[in-house]
Amino acid sequence: MKKIIFIFVLIISMTSYSQREYNYPFEDPYIATVIGSSNMMTSGVSEEVPRREYTIQINPDEKPPKHLWYHKGFQFSLVKQNHKAPLIFLIAGTGTSYSSWKMKSFERIFYDAGFHVVSISSPVNPNFLITASNIKMPGVLFNDSHDVYKVMKYIYKEIEDKVDIEEFYLMGYSLGGTQAAYVTMLDDEEKYFNFKRVLMVNPAVNLYESAKILDDMLDNNIPGGRKNVGQFLEKIYRELGQHIKGDNVEINEDTIYDSFKDNYLSQKELAALIGIAFRVAAIDVNYLGDVLNKRGVYVPKDRDIGKFESLDPYLDNINFASFTEYVRNIAYPYYAEIYDGLTLEELISKTDIHEIKDYLIKSEKIAMVTNEDELILTPDNLKFLKETFKGRSIIYPRGGHCGNMYYTTNVENMVRYFQKGVFAHEN
Repeated sequence: MKKIIFIFVLIISMTSYSQREYNYPFEDPYIATVIGSSNMMTSGVSEEVPRREYTIQINPDEKPPKHLWYHKGFQFSLVKQNHKAPLIFLIAGTGTSYSSWKMKSFERIFYDAGFHVVSISSPVNPNFLITASNIKMPGVLFNDSHDVYKVMKYIYKEIEDKVDIEEFYLMGYSLGGTQAAYVTMLDDEEKYFNFKRVLMVNPAVNLYESAKILDDMLDNNIPGGRKNVGQFLEKIYRELGQHIKGDNVEINEDTIYDSFKDNYLSQKELAALIGIAFRVAAIDVNYLGDVLNKRGVYVPKDRDIGKFESLDPYLDNINFASFTEYVRNIAYPYYAEIYDGLTLEELISKTDIHEIKDYLIKSEKIAMVTNEDELILTPDNLKFLKETFKGRSIIYPRGGHCGNMYYTTNVENMVRYFQKGVFAHEN
């Protein structure tokens, strides 16, 4: 088994790297986001690990709509050691699958470091939303995190006689990093796993604000603006067609970034590319939030879509709707019915980790890493993270959104944190 080798390690509890001492190669946050997050930037990581996929029933009494018949159960993966070891639960970023390149890369890294690894899709991912979500209207952090926590317990029951587990750890990146904090708080109350260490990687602070940033990246950076999103997406699909081989390949953030990582693009084009990668997830959540809850926004409430019926008319209705449109047109009307008198501002506050600020300040088991040039954070968001996780964080000078997760220094810090409870700083 290949091992990641750590050389000249200095143990620290918190740091902000200077530009001089952090050698990550991409200065531009847009380039970092596209290229860095689609490349393993650490040598010596195993190419293959003993990975197995599972399908389990979380809500067995629920049946998916006819045209979503292929979602026959909740899917996850397990990478296990052949000896007793700690287990890390990984929560994927916005809309991302447990089987994405990013998640498989983390599996390789942590397997080499001696951990069992379970990978879980984002609650915004279609498979999670259809087979495991309770309310099926994602975005409220407490609700989604309850679903994630429930799923973790079902997974443990499935694997407990197959894996020799020493203790439990938790990590998520992007939206998954935000949800990791809530899941930890739930577990501190229930004490089912008693997570020893938790790491939030490039988390969002306010989901609505981050969604607005990502929506604007697309709408403000394509020629002609929002009305030309369709043309831009067609261009993306043509490029993807030249890189992706085989059938039933999921079009997501990973495949989009990987197909364009060797192209020369302007900063505006890179921003639009990042925006379209997230817009694909937004289209899914607009559609599924509507059809699974029979809201009648894009699909008539009484319409029972056939098993092999074309979805084109409904996708035309969605018209590349954004995350912010999902909140305003689908989620808010739904929650306003449940909570009489709920305002949009009150709903948005339920997408913000300020609501658990006191817990985060006191919880010594949770650490956080992010970047000074993080694209999904406002200046106030970044300030909040720095103040809340003071003494339990690393703020890298560059890396964009998750663009440096697989860079050697970052990998060493993640692994060292889970192994020793401290970060590793290479001088």
